[in-house]
Order: sequence, then C-alpha cells, then structure tokens
Amino acid sequence: TCALPIFLQNAYPAIKSEYLAVRQRLDRVPRYHDVDRLQRELSESNSASKNWRVFFLNAMGRKARLHRQQCPTTARVLDRIPGVVQAFFSILEGGKSIPPHSSPYWGYLRYHLALEVPGQGPQPRMRVANQWLVWEEGKGFLFDDSFDHELVNENPNLRSVLIVDIARPMGRLGRIVHAALLFIMGQTYGRWVLRRSAA
Repeated sequence: TCALPIFLQNAYPAIKSEYLAVRQRLDRVPRYHDVDRLQRELSESNSASKNWRVFFLNAMGRKARLHRQQCPTTARVLDRIPGVVQAFFSILEGGKSIPPHSSPYWGYLRYHLALEVPGQGPQPRMRVANQWLVWEEGKGFLFDDSFDHELVNENPNLRSVLIVDIARPMGRLGRIVHAALLFIMGQTYGRWVLRRSAA
C-alpha cells in the first residue's frame, strides 16, 4: 500500500492527460448503474445532467483491454501496483451527490487520486465515518470503503478521481479467502461490468 501514492502521484500529469481525452467523449462514458445495476440507488438521478459516470480499467482482477489501450500510461502504472482489485475513472457531473453507503466486501482499501476538482464555488466533500475529506488535484487519500461514507456535491462543475482498490493487508488465511472470492467475482461481476462498459 505504501507504494500506491508514489506510483500514482508521480504519474499524475500523464494520468490526467489520458483522463481528459476520455472526458472529451463524456456522453459515451456510461453511468455507474448502466454497468452495475446494484449501484442504481447510488448512481441514478432525477436530472439528466447529474450523473455518476465510470470508465473501468480493472474490474475484480480483470483488465478492460480496450479502455487500457486508450490509457496506456495509466494501465502501466496500475500494473506496477501489487494487489489491484479494481480501477476506474469516477466522474461526478455537477450537482451529483452520493448518499450514505458502505461496501459489503472487507477485502480491499480504496484510494482516490484527484484528477479534476472545481476551483470555485462549493467544494465537493466526502464523509468517511466521522471525518470529512476534500480533494486536491494531483494528490490522493486511502480509506476503508467498508466504513459508512457519502459524497456531497453542490458544485455545478465536474469532480473526477481515479479510484484504485487494492487488497487489504491480511494474514495468510485472509489472503487465501480473498484470492478465492476475487476469482469468483472476476468470473461473474468483473465479466459483466466490463462487457457493459464496452457497449
């Protein structure tokens, strides 16, 4: 885990450049609940302009080949990080907030590398347990996704991060269980998500 911020923050200029190329085709980047129907409660919005869009690079140990070809530097950096479970650009359109939730799976920790943060107006912020966090472009933070968390965004501009989920440090038995579950999730959830992402 200690190598994660170093790899990603050092590569931030190239990662952001590849993200900006993806953002130019924002209307073709799917909403989260379009690729994962379980996220509908978090992702869906009454407004057509307040979406949570995701561009997957890794999903439960599986690699998104076409997306990684569009973001080769980001893909190479991810391949240097041990234990990557998932990785994707997470793009919140202006005014899109995410209600309180927590991951049902304890086997990973989540890292946010801030790529695009509004410079004016209300600052998007995230609560993890009892702590409020804000993003700073080019920097990131690691948190436990199994803790209750929410995102409040009242800004009319985009807030985008690279999310990288990495295996939580654990003992031998935990690593065995995690590897088995990751294999199963890769063959099911990972396949479904990447198939829908490429549509």
